[in-house]
Amino acid sequence: MSTIKQILNNRRARALLIFTVVALGFIFYFHFSVGSVATSYLFNRQFSKTDTALATAESPSSKVFPEYAGIVPSNRDIVFLYQGLRESGGHFNRFDVYDYHLNKKEVIDLKIPATSNVLCYTAGRTIYTHSFFLYAYDHATGASRKINIKGLRVFELTSLNDSATAFLCLGEYKNGDRFETGFYKIDIEKDSITGRSVLIETAEHTNTPQLMLKYAGSFVADKGRYRHAYFCNKYSMIWLFDQQGDSTSSLRTLDKTPAPEVISDSRGINFYKRGATWNTNTGLVFRGKEMLVFSTRSAFKDCMIVDVYDRDALSYKTSYKLRYENRSSSDVYRVYSEEDRMTIAFTNYRLASFVYSRYNE
Repeated sequence: MSTIKQILNNRRARALLIFTVVALGFIFYFHFSVGSVATSYLFNRQFSKTDTALATAESPSSKVFPEYAGIVPSNRDIVFLYQGLRESGGHFNRFDVYDYHLNKKEVIDLKIPATSNVLCYTAGRTIYTHSFFLYAYDHATGASRKINIKGLRVFELTSLNDSATAFLCLGEYKNGDRFETGFYKIDIEKDSITGRSVLIETAEHTNTPQLMLKYAGSFVADKGRYRHAYFCNKYSMIWLFDQQGDSTSSLRTLDKTPAPEVISDSRGINFYKRGATWNTNTGLVFRGKEMLVFSTRSAFKDCMIVDVYDRDALSYKTSYKLRYENRSSSDVYRVYSEEDRMTIAFTNYRLASFVYSRYNE
């Protein structure tokens, strides 16, 4: 009798064989499925032979901050949001405001609900949502005003030209019997939509929670020229706007990562579908005639990958490896840019300010 027949005739040996085959199957499946995900949506980069354009000081200035709840978008400052319970009772919301050299400018106490979603800090105001309603908090008076734009739910928002009243937002608008997701220009003093810049998709039913996950990302501004961009962090799309908030163009970064799939469980909780969602871009800055995009779609995990695109032609130019404490682009929380420096907020509450070696117009 052959060895195989002996094994098959032995109940214990047969069970062990079946277990081994199944276990190996899981191992091979896990290995190849994870590997395919890890290498999905990569592209052949042309790395610059010299990092002159992104050369930094050997020891960039850095600082570790107390564990904040988040970083609030602002076109002029670095704004940390702190939330918690007071020892005397009740909750608090507080801003610690810094300049791009990491010098503290002021501390602002906010009298807003504990569960508020803070969208933007600008011109003496904080814009936030609470239960999907939009509010403007006035720092001088300490009062909030509900912004009554009928049918509009705002996901993300940025001020136009540092205005206290004119904003560009990403949101969902009920237009008759259709729900239209896109970028809208709004006036928060007049409680009105002043124009739609981009229509992304339409639906028969509202789907705000899933759409907020699907198009999650950030607005950035080209200060001085007042251009604006919105990039997604799980989709390769970037939309570009002029100083009035009108759409000028859009591009897909060369990874071509598709929009994520968002699903719901039996409790109605939304989350990203595993195996159908990939991180993409974590930061974008305008610099001269270029856009610098921090990309996670790379096999390099010990450095940040910065892809350079032509601001006007929307074409890919080159890539750089930016090295700092073995951090990758996945560690990047937010990027700020001035003419002479770039400040990066990392996910472990550390900020580092890098000085450019030169500035390209």
